[in-house]
Amino acid sequence: MTSSAPHLYQASTRTDLVDWGVQSDALDGASHSTGRLVHKGPNNQPESGIWVCTPGRWRLSIPRDELCHFVAGRATYRSDAGRW
Repeated sequence: MTSSAPHLYQASTRTDLVDWGVQSDALDGASHSTGRLVHKGPNNQPESGIWVCTPGRWRLSIPRDELCHFVAGRATYRSDAGRW
């Protein structure tokens, strides 16, 4: 089968990640991120890639639609009002 979609082979064991540093807007802990951009479409949309982070808590801003697929660990998203 042939596909033009970006593929993230062996996402949980990749070693070619870029150091993105600590979350600048941390609320608790010093979460550190690494990752790799795999695909960027026209006008920078859509993007796909790999993101790895250590535990912590921070304010998140999502400027457009986002899909997350977790291969390890977990995350909790809450609104400013405390709703899930």
